Amino acid sequence: MTFAERSFARMLETFPRWDAPASLAPLLSSKRTGQGERWMRRNGIEERDLRSAGYSVLLLGYTISMASLLIVLLLFGPQSGAMALFPALLAPLAAASLFVNAPESLSQGEERRILAESPAVVGGLTMSMQLQPSLERAVLFASRGTHGVLPGRLREAMWSSLTRVQGSVERAVIDMSSAFSSVNDPLRQSLHLIMAATRERTREGMDRLLDKANSIALNGVRDAVDRYVASLSTPTMVLFSLGTLLPIMLFTLLPMLSLGSSFGGDAEAPSSLGGMAALLLIVFPSASFIYARSILRRNPLVPGVPEAVVWRRDLALFVLMWVVIAASSFVVDLGERQAYLQAAAVVLPPCAYLSLNLRSGHSARSRRSRDEKEMVNALFQVGNTMAAGASLEEALRRTALARPGGSFESMARRVLHRATIIGGGMKRALSEDKVLKETSPLVQAAFATVAECSERDPRYAGQVALNLAQLLSDLNACQAKIDEKLKGVVDMMRSTALVFGPVVLGVTSSLFAVIGGAEAVDDIVLLTGIYIAQLSLIVSHFTVFLQGNGSWGEVGYQFATRTPVALLIFAATSLICRTGLISLL
Repeated sequence: MTFAERSFARMLETFPRWDAPASLAPLLSSKRTGQGERWMRRNGIEERDLRSAGYSVLLLGYTISMASLLIVLLLFGPQSGAMALFPALLAPLAAASLFVNAPESLSQGEERRILAESPAVVGGLTMSMQLQPSLERAVLFASRGTHGVLPGRLREAMWSSLTRVQGSVERAVIDMSSAFSSVNDPLRQSLHLIMAATRERTREGMDRLLDKANSIALNGVRDAVDRYVASLSTPTMVLFSLGTLLPIMLFTLLPMLSLGSSFGGDAEAPSSLGGMAALLLIVFPSASFIYARSILRRNPLVPGVPEAVVWRRDLALFVLMWVVIAASSFVVDLGERQAYLQAAAVVLPPCAYLSLNLRSGHSARSRRSRDEKEMVNALFQVGNTMAAGASLEEALRRTALARPGGSFESMARRVLHRATIIGGGMKRALSEDKVLKETSPLVQAAFATVAECSERDPRYAGQVALNLAQLLSDLNACQAKIDEKLKGVVDMMRSTALVFGPVVLGVTSSLFAVIGGAEAVDDIVLLTGIYIAQLSLIVSHFTVFLQGNGSWGEVGYQFATRTPVALLIFAATSLICRTGLISLL
């Protein structure tokens, strides 16, 4: 289950069961689609319990919003309270409505994860069919070889066949595929072709059907990504406006407010800066993050199980040191560049901490990607050597000698040593190799399939190895083309956070060196430095998850490496512009 699904289930269990009044029934009910109803049945959620929990969300929301409204009235006066009244009344209604409609959005996210998993799962089914044309064996193999929503559905189909809920595995798979939405029509077609391949009398006919099934699954993901990339122009423009253009407009407005004091007007600098701080550090980042999440929700490359965040034991000590460093920068007199040093004291320590702790994970992810490509290329050579009459052991030795110093050579030596010392055959040695499994479970499954085939006929196993290598190569090529299509959007967002945003904000904030006072300039510089770090975090999150990585560790590493550069560009631009503007006066 994803974090959102676990949180939703925990909220259903935690909130009290209060019956909603009849007058609120239209608000706390939703017109369910068949997809949403099936999701609720699979997770054991009743409509009545969902409505009761939604009513609890509504009451809790109004309690919090009314308390917040009272605090605003007491601290800022009636005018501010009147401005906060409408959001206080609307927010609980929106929260309750979103909660009641959560099954629909969660089921749609599940369908997208199934789409993203379909090429690997169809590939696993094909691998098993190459070994033995048995649907039962293929479903069992694919459900064990990978993790995610679709392998879980295959396990449920196998279980329903074993318990005689369905008459056969084929009937269970057909029933499973009929529950997919139109998003997964290519997967449904691939499954029907695989089931048809079990009834083919010739090996050539079965291979044609399996190749067609793989092609349809890959093309389905490609088409979904093409549609998604084509729809990104307007959302990314809106995100760019929220993250960069609105702060620039705000900076342009504040110098105009400061000009009022020069003409006898009442320029309320402290209140203007306080409002700008709320907008710059709370409203704009929150709106940008929420909108970025809404864009990513439609991503067909959404990861099934995002990488878990592991909290280090020294985190509390680091937070304490960070607070001490940041507080010291506000107490100690650091000269006329104090604002820039304060921004650095707030932003740079977490960047250094994340960079040091996440660098190894980033390197491991990059290494796994390279190793997977090398393994696939080596599988071609292994298959060609076996098709010429060599055994699997001899093919691994020859291929390792032809690829010295790489990950395949290490894997081959390790597997051959394990098979010789421990015994159990090559299939067991390959299946138990943890390094190969960490590199790619699908590649490990391919080598294990070839090893099992080689026990019967090494020459035929060589042909199977070539077919599986071609399948894995097609999967990698599909991912490479997807990355290429997303490259324009990713580069634009990263360049905005790294260069364009800091440069424009630095030029705009330097106007206060001429129009505003020294204290106002320092406040603006500090707020802008913190905001640039927030913008870098949002863009790092957006670009990493847009590419289907799903790793919060990668988000942290990208943030840690790019934010210091963005802050340096902002500081340099601001100082140069301040010096130039002052010299012109």
